[in-house]
Amino acid sequence: NNFVSNIRANGTVLDQCLGIFIASGNGDKVVFNSVYLSGDMDPSGTISAGQAADGVRIAASVLNLTFKNNVIKNDVNCNNANVENFAFVVSSPSFSWGTGGCNNNCYYAPIANLDVRPFAFGTTGTMTTVPSLVDWKTYFSGTQDAASIEAEPHFISTSDLHIHPTQFSLLEKAGLTIAGVTHDYDGQQRHPVRPDIGADEGDFIGNAYNDLKAMNFESAFSIGNGSVGVPALPRVKFTNLSVVNLNNVPFRCKLIGPSPLTTVVYDHTVTLPVVSAGDTFIIDFPSLTLADTGSYQVFAFTEQPGDDSLANDTIQMAYYEYGIIRKKVISRN
Repeated sequence: NNFVSNIRANGTVLDQCLGIFIASGNGDKVVFNSVYLSGDMDPSGTISAGQAADGVRIAASVLNLTFKNNVIKNDVNCNNANVENFAFVVSSPSFSWGTGGCNNNCYYAPIANLDVRPFAFGTTGTMTTVPSLVDWKTYFSGTQDAASIEAEPHFISTSDLHIHPTQFSLLEKAGLTIAGVTHDYDGQQRHPVRPDIGADEGDFIGNAYNDLKAMNFESAFSIGNGSVGVPALPRVKFTNLSVVNLNNVPFRCKLIGPSPLTTVVYDHTVTLPVVSAGDTFIIDFPSLTLADTGSYQVFAFTEQPGDDSLANDTIQMAYYEYGIIRKKVISRN
């Protein structure tokens, strides 16, 4: 839960610029931090930078480190063409995370800035550059950074590392719960299941990772009336607003009435094994046959555990059941 910004050094041996440097330790947790390096490392009148300015660097002697839910952005400039600056540096590809791990982080080095790169291996001097997160994931033993992202975090400014409230951010609900870290930099309660990446927790404009929306009733059932003793087929359209597939998703349809009674006369659940990200689909619930005329209330909703937006889970409709009109045919000879 730290904001690290506005630090600069011209990168000589004794005053290298590092947002976070993890030099030693065993079993430490470095989690929910926001790091942003920016500006000119060696402006006019100073010695040209001789060493890189790195967002986070991890030394070889570190053991069983947990490095999760951190945001690292590096957008510095320097005059020395031989110096590359990095967002994230680890001592070597053979670095062992042990009982810890590295995941659910956000790394960003703007492509347009030729002075910075996202990843590297090394300690001092010449570094081995890794050009992308896709490549970075292939190096370590075990699965590291599987749920991490490489994207612009959209901080408010170079000195205010809160996430901009009106700009899209992939940090939203992309973190992992960490025992003992229940609040953010400002003391705001973190989401108990899917916290935001970084030191700032909030309701940002971001992707939904678990959000199903009930859309509308379909087909003849949507007319809102039926006849006693005649089967009707409840059909309901839903959409998956999530950016990931959801598994074993339960949907439910319920009828209550006839008014003024509040008796549940129909209650069925349909579970889909897989709902694809962004998919819109129709659920056919089992047919219903009502025995009494009158006005009913129909509810259709998803019961997905941990849904991000409960406000769009349910739709409701009035449904009237009429009696069957029978005509008597009189035959005249």
